[in-house]
Amino acid sequence: MQNNEEKETPLTLVGAFGNQREITEQEMEMFRAVTQEQDSVVYTPLSVSTQVVAGINYRFWCRFENTQGQEDYGHCWVTVFKPLPGQGNPRVTRVDRDTLR
Repeated sequence: MQNNEEKETPLTLVGAFGNQREITEQEMEMFRAVTQEQDSVVYTPLSVSTQVVAGINYRFWCRFENTQGQEDYGHCWVTVFKPLPGQGNPRVTRVDRDTLR
């Protein structure tokens, strides 16, 4: 006897970012490596989503705080591009801030 109930599967759009999820240790290490040169801003990643392109885009939802005494803090998206093997190192490609003052 066949079960006629359809199973619901999450909708995934080709080329779109997936759902936000917990950050793996490897992703955290990569994030720390690419953001360590940000002298006056500390980013604390809270979650991540990925997008497959010619490599992988990682979109981290972060808290940020300026460490130079300015009252500049809030949440932001930090996008990191990790190219295919042999094509270079991961790098920050975009930071979109939602500043609170």
